[in-house]
Parts: sequence; C-alpha cells; structure tokens
Amino acid sequence: MSHVVSRILLAVLMLPAASLIYLITFIAADRTFGYSWRPMPSVVSGGSAWIFVAIYWYGLWRGSVQWTNRRVIWTLLSAGVAIVIGFIVGILIESIERDVGQFVGCVIPPLLWLIVVTIIWRETPRERGSRLTTTQKHAIVCPSCGYNLTGLQSTRCPECGTMFTLDEILLGQPSRAEQDIA
Repeated sequence: MSHVVSRILLAVLMLPAASLIYLITFIAADRTFGYSWRPMPSVVSGGSAWIFVAIYWYGLWRGSVQWTNRRVIWTLLSAGVAIVIGFIVGILIESIERDVGQFVGCVIPPLLWLIVVTIIWRETPRERGSRLTTTQKHAIVCPSCGYNLTGLQSTRCPECGTMFTLDEILLGQPSRAEQDIA
C-alpha cells in the first residue's frame, strides 16, 4: 500500500473515530454533570472530538503542507470562525429543539474547519511544480497550473488548456525561474 493511499484511508477513518470519542465523552460527561448544567455534556464531548480531529488531521497531513505564515494564520482564523458559526447555528436550532441544537452546534465547527483547511492547505501551482521537479529531476510542468507535461507531444496543457510556446514552457519551470533570480 502506498503512503498516499494509507493516508487517505486514515483520513476516512478519522470521522468514525471522532464520533466514538464524542459518544464516550458525552456519556461520561452526562454521568458526571447530570442535569446540573445541561449543555455541559455536549460542550465537553464536542470539544474533545474537535481536539481529536484537529490533532489527527494536522498529524496526518503536516508533512504534505508547505507551511507559510499565511497558511498558519488562516488555519487558526478558520478555527475561530468555525466556532462562531457553530455557536450561532447551535443557538438558532436550540430555540427549536434543545438537544439537537447543542449537538449540531458542537459538530459544525470541526466539519467546517476540515473543509476550510483542506482548501487552505491545498498546494499552489508553483508549489506543485517545485515538488514535481524536486522528485522528478527532469519533469516539465505547466507554468500555469503545475501539471506534469513530461512526455506530451503538444504544448497545450491537458489540465488547464493553456497553450504555450516551447520557450514559455522552459522559462516557466520552477528550477529555471530560481536560476534566473540567482
């Protein structure tokens, strides 16, 4: 099994594992706090599930992401925004059905955060081109989208459809651009 396939399988298994953590901590918190403060089991279980999801997701993908200050800031900001949105939606639904509102308010933030960081952590065309030329010494990549053009007989990128001249392709290579800067 390849490294990528195993990480994808582990990513798929994360949500069932988080659900199990949510359930176990909900039962434990419900028995501990009882009816003294009713939202406490939902808050404790939602928080513990989200901490698990964040640590698991970061641990699973940290080596694949090129960490920049921008990505770190946006990742942290997305967590705050996800909490606020989950809180607002939870309160709105709680006015209709209390227990459902608490559940939804605790489940929305980690799911929303996963969606947003998947977009934030996605590699840019320049990062993809750099990665391809690093791993494949003679790879030729599309200057526009970073698609590997090695072996193609046309100067049109099959991924983004952009047409290039041979000079534009050669000058657009990450290794060539770095040499021109130096």
